[in-house]
Amino acid sequence: MSRQTKYYDLVRPGSPEMARRGLQCILRGPEDVSESCDSQTRRRRESLEAYCLRYNVNTQRQVLAIAGGRVLAACLWIPHPGKSALFYITNRNCQPESANATGACIAAAVGDAHVAGVVLAQAVADIEDFFSISAFHAGGFVDLANLYYMQRARPLFEPRPALPAGITLTPYSPANHELFARTIVASYENTLDCPMLTGLRSIDDVIAGYQAAAAFDPSLWLLAMENRRPRGALLMAWHSQRETLEVVYLGVSAEARRRGMGTALMKYVLYTMAKRNSRWCVLAVDKANTPALRLYRRAHYRVTGERRVLIGTPGNAAAR
Repeated sequence: MSRQTKYYDLVRPGSPEMARRGLQCILRGPEDVSESCDSQTRRRRESLEAYCLRYNVNTQRQVLAIAGGRVLAACLWIPHPGKSALFYITNRNCQPESANATGACIAAAVGDAHVAGVVLAQAVADIEDFFSISAFHAGGFVDLANLYYMQRARPLFEPRPALPAGITLTPYSPANHELFARTIVASYENTLDCPMLTGLRSIDDVIAGYQAAAAFDPSLWLLAMENRRPRGALLMAWHSQRETLEVVYLGVSAEARRRGMGTALMKYVLYTMAKRNSRWCVLAVDKANTPALRLYRRAHYRVTGERRVLIGTPGNAAAR
């Protein structure tokens, strides 16, 4: 038992059964001891448990709020490469009494994650999920951005990868890792894409996070070179099960902006889609990044969803 509050205790699961009850609270809301788990919730919980087993997620990484023998709120954290972790909390269709308890679970879980070496805590919520957003705020998170999720279909005809004169593309290799790192850092200068993240984590942690977007394929990571000097980076990932290409990151250094580099790189994305026979290409962008939005809309990407991203920096540590 972690600490006593006015009406609930914060605990870490000490058994698989307690972990299951926590997962059920995340999926359904606070327990009602007079009501058994319905079949739909049981199936969702079992699906989540199967996911955790498949990807080696430790379901003991939870903090539960217990009141009168029932699980009132829960927070599960899942570590990701790059010293980051995603946080999941009690279903928003819950009782008002769980709001404060959920915030306390979040704060305690962030502390646990920090002890385990996590630098950046992250959460994603529907923009109208006011319960979750308020709970994460109470748990010490701050708003990072509203993200637009965008996609487009494969072009009917294979485009030619036209690049500006003097520009070549160089794929990633261990030998040029440092060059990639410097180029990505340079592209963050005056960025409008989630600027709060800049400089919070080490660049190697950032790159590790990018590489974890899907099975890493170095041929899909490209440096735009001009006269042997790096000017931008295009990082893509291939999701084979969905036959989908993802633009994980596209950034151009300050001196190369407003020269058509972004447009040329987006045309190369279309070329890659055609070569891979990809059904879709997807990406996410900060809603406030109007230059990037103009670029993507010119390339015929459309918005398919919008979500709020929140971040916490455990122990006031530095984090991206």
